Amino acid sequence: MRRLHPLVVLLIASWAAGAVGQERTSRHAILVANNAGSKTDGATLRFAHRDVEELRQVLVDLGGFSPDDVTVLLERAPDDLARAFEDVAEAVAKANSKSDSTMFLFFYSGHADRDGLHLGEEVVSGKQLKELVAGVPARVRVGIVDACNAGALVLTKGGTPAASFLSGVEELKGVKGTAFVMSSGASEKAQEALEFRHSVFTYWLLAGLRGAADYSADGWVTLAEVWDYVKSGTRLTSSRTGIPQRPTWEINLRGQDSVRLTDLNRADGSNAVLEFRGEGEYFIFKSGRNLVAEVSAQLPGHRLVLGPGEYLVRRLQAGEPLREATVTLTKGSTLALEPSRMEKIPYLNLAAKGRARSNWFRQGFSSLVHFHGQTLQGLGSLVGAGLGWPMIFGSVWVAPRVLLGGSSFQSVDTSVDMLEVELDSAVGYGFDFGRLVLRPQISVGGVLGHQDVSEPGGDYTRTSLGGRLGGGLGLVYMPFDRRTYVDVVAEGAAYFHRRQRAGGSVEWIVAPTFGVLVGLGFVL
Repeated sequence: MRRLHPLVVLLIASWAAGAVGQERTSRHAILVANNAGSKTDGATLRFAHRDVEELRQVLVDLGGFSPDDVTVLLERAPDDLARAFEDVAEAVAKANSKSDSTMFLFFYSGHADRDGLHLGEEVVSGKQLKELVAGVPARVRVGIVDACNAGALVLTKGGTPAASFLSGVEELKGVKGTAFVMSSGASEKAQEALEFRHSVFTYWLLAGLRGAADYSADGWVTLAEVWDYVKSGTRLTSSRTGIPQRPTWEINLRGQDSVRLTDLNRADGSNAVLEFRGEGEYFIFKSGRNLVAEVSAQLPGHRLVLGPGEYLVRRLQAGEPLREATVTLTKGSTLALEPSRMEKIPYLNLAAKGRARSNWFRQGFSSLVHFHGQTLQGLGSLVGAGLGWPMIFGSVWVAPRVLLGGSSFQSVDTSVDMLEVELDSAVGYGFDFGRLVLRPQISVGGVLGHQDVSEPGGDYTRTSLGGRLGGGLGLVYMPFDRRTYVDVVAEGAAYFHRRQRAGGSVEWIVAPTFGVLVGLGFVL
């Protein structure tokens, strides 16, 4: 992660009312998740509920929110949302008389389009959302939307901070106003990631709030730090998929508070703290597989609050060996991780250590239908099916596959039925053009042909066993989520095999052929 730009700090340094512990603050939140959208939204989401549940826990554990003041709505209708806003507005109005400052947070993870949030088949428009948020009488109101086309719902031209925002006055004067943070631009897709088990934007948001965004290593996470961390992290991840996702914001806040969203010192006995004693880029995996956070520790002492359990921690630092360690965090503990105590490992071990969850290594299965012209006995075309298991190392595709097909031949006095089994592997290089991947490839393997022949002189069987060498061009189309894909390969090949003749003699045959394979696959 890159260093926080000073201008970003100045522009977005005010969000909540007062520093935690210096003012009597009252914080309230409505968190909404809808995995199911309208009929036009396509696939049901997988991780919207998980987004909300973990955000609630972070807000309660580290953000100063009382559990009673966080309302969670799962798979609910617009009427339920309106009632929740009414209840929160009433609670905030009462809190205003007792607190120095009040803050309200709205978060949504689910389907949306340019018309609004999709709560099932019903829609809450961008205008309605802004009116609902504005109706809560908190000094500071924040809306966070993680959905497709989020930028079209509330944003105008990116927002213009008030002049006092840039004045640099150090004394505490409070903050007042509304801010919206959106996971994507007006015409962009928001994405989920299986390796995160979250939507991409919310993954970076949660990791940032847990301490990954604490660039200053002072134990506090501010809005400025989170915005920079989430924005750059989401762009980084989406650039790997070829589907750009650029978080946007609209902010209308006044004041000069150094806003603290989470306090890492608030971690109670149910959490654990991982402290990084050395600078570097750290990647933290849960049980060595699911990526939990990416931390850019620019100063020693950077902390991350996590749940208890076993984690794999990998450290990259320019000019130094790759290091990693497996750590076990227990409730209420703080573990200080010294780089010198982490094991040095060769960079080539990255795929094995990270397994299939490493960003540059993917794998999955594909079902295949294939057709090719005459091969083993010169009997015409063959049609069949098969299975493959593509493994993708960056841009290199390695695809072992097994193919089974049959053909028949009929003349006046002769009939032949043939069964062919191929076991081979294709290796190609993918040129990525977004949803399309162009992949030249070569293939090598073995083939077995079995024939049942019926002639006037009698019936008999014969087999042919040999090798296969081919080359071709594949076109991969990923229309949905960069995981499901359609693969079409045009391939020329030569078969080298021994054929047993009817009289018992054996001869070598070289049979050129041209074929087409069509596959439907899924990347795990």
